[in-house]
Amino acid sequence: MPLEPARSQPSTPTPAVSESSIFSWKGSGEVILADDEPTVRTVAARALQRLGLTVTQCADGREALALVQAEPARWRLVVLDMTMPSLSGDVALERILAIRSDLAGILYSGYSEEEMRGRFPERPGIGFLQKPFTVRALSDAVASVLGPSE
Repeated sequence: MPLEPARSQPSTPTPAVSESSIFSWKGSGEVILADDEPTVRTVAARALQRLGLTVTQCADGREALALVQAEPARWRLVVLDMTMPSLSGDVALERILAIRSDLAGILYSGYSEEEMRGRFPERPGIGFLQKPFTVRALSDAVASVLGPSE
């Protein structure tokens, strides 16, 4: 009996994720992004810029805190890695919020969200992301802490 060629099943195309759906939130304002890993910082900065935000990058929490101390009213959002040398993201955020209690913040980490929330009590304007995160997850977190698009 001769072998018949395998019949391929019609494939269902994977729906394309449009850039506009990933970056559906649009806004403005100045953001501090602190991460000791340059690659993560670069990718996150590009994503934040695509949302319309102006990003100032720093390598640790001390730099982020110094920026807020120097110009507290300038910033709309701080995005911090939880684990950094010199000053961790959660401690930096606590100190930043002591200066500007209304400033929005996003902490991200390899820890689970439950562990992060345990270290930093839930409050309005503060979001959490688990690493590794997608550009869409970052965009959604920004929308969650900053509110509707402008």
